[in-house]
Amino acid sequence: MAHGEGARGGVLAVRALSEVRTAAALEHLDEVHVRLYTDLVLASLDAIARNYVEATMIDIKNWEPQSDFAKHWKTEGRVEGRTEGRVEGRTEGRSEGLTAGLRALCDVLGISWTAAHDARIAGASPAELETLLASVRRERRWPE
Repeated sequence: MAHGEGARGGVLAVRALSEVRTAAALEHLDEVHVRLYTDLVLASLDAIARNYVEATMIDIKNWEPQSDFAKHWKTEGRVEGRTEGRVEGRTEGRSEGLTAGLRALCDVLGISWTAAHDARIAGASPAELETLLASVRRERRWPE
């Protein structure tokens, strides 16, 4: 960590990361410590050393995990990413759909859309938009 600059720092980092991988393969290190040590080594590098490590150790764009540990890590990341994407997509897509429905309803009812309406719905949750949509549908006017 003290020598993480330049090409020499890259050489030392490759050596350190190789030792971490070896220790993991021999089951001398658990998953938590492998992640910790890898993160500490990579965080201590400047751009030159990091580029050296990336060029020397793996082809990052085409990297496929070889160990069970890394396969698990990659799978875990994909599952988390997919879950977050689904949650965000449902919320954002639903809000957009409700907003479009509210605008269309106002148009059909002859309610002019104003900047105040935009301000009212900005940042509104899907539940708030549903309540507003029901109110406009029921009262046939924009609620005060």
